[in-house]
Amino acid sequence: MVEYLITGCGGFVGSHYLEYLHNTGQTGEVVGIGTTAPLNAPKDLRFRFIDCNLLDAKTLGDSIKEIRPRFCVHLASMSSVAASWTYPDKSFHNNTSIFLNLVEAIRKYSPQTRILSVGSSEQYGALSLLAEYFTESDRLAPKSPYAVAKYSQELIGQIYVKNFELDIVMTRSFNHIGPGQAERFAVSGFSRLFAQAMNNGDDSLVLPTGNIQVIRDFIDVRDVVSAYEEILRGAHTGTVYNVCSGVGVALTSVINKLSEISGVISKTETERLRLRPSDNNVVVGSHAALTNELGWEPIIPLDQSLRDILKYWQAN
Repeated sequence: MVEYLITGCGGFVGSHYLEYLHNTGQTGEVVGIGTTAPLNAPKDLRFRFIDCNLLDAKTLGDSIKEIRPRFCVHLASMSSVAASWTYPDKSFHNNTSIFLNLVEAIRKYSPQTRILSVGSSEQYGALSLLAEYFTESDRLAPKSPYAVAKYSQELIGQIYVKNFELDIVMTRSFNHIGPGQAERFAVSGFSRLFAQAMNNGDDSLVLPTGNIQVIRDFIDVRDVVSAYEEILRGAHTGTVYNVCSGVGVALTSVINKLSEISGVISKTETERLRLRPSDNNVVVGSHAALTNELGWEPIIPLDQSLRDILKYWQAN
């Protein structure tokens, strides 16, 4: 039996997930599926890739029928909130429709498979002035096309747990960062410009930004994948967990830390095109449920994440 089927394995989180499985001594077969193969899958990992557009329900179903994995880690998504404002239809199809195709295929051909469905903190909306952080029992109030799509994905998961008894566990994952993330995401994009200045020997730079007053809960991607493993192997069917650091940090503070680490002074300039029609001012989560029930805690501090991202961009 295939141990893992990982959708979106060629993406940011997927590449770190494969590295995690390699580093923890996974010996079972791992199959990646999607339209983008990982560039550097660990050589000692028993890995193979299936090229399949997950919107193609028939081809996906045929693949699931052949693979019948023990675990399915569903990472494939169009994960940019900003892009969802420009391409709301693509955001919806590449989140909700893909997940529906996946659970339908598993229902038909591999109902014993346990599925990890990755959601987003964006499902919560903005934190109220009376609250310190979001917990899993808080009301969901999505405010972007991406957030609505991710909320819909979670609702589909709950329906398939209740009505078809599929074994699905779910997350609401907060802003993850780390080496290898695309520059269209704020922290990675800022880090790339600081790294470029360092490589060029510049002592200052002008940083184009959107709204940098927002406060976010940043968590290192390597902590994220360890949390996903804990949830995948230990959570009760149908449960949802926040995956977060529990600490709110303003983007202005992230820029200041990058400046401090790199030794490069920055001046920020707001660009209208980088501003969103709607933004959640404060998004911070509590990982108390995940910690108390499964024993997971984040271990990589923000400063270490930023140093590693800078090193990545200096080398790339």
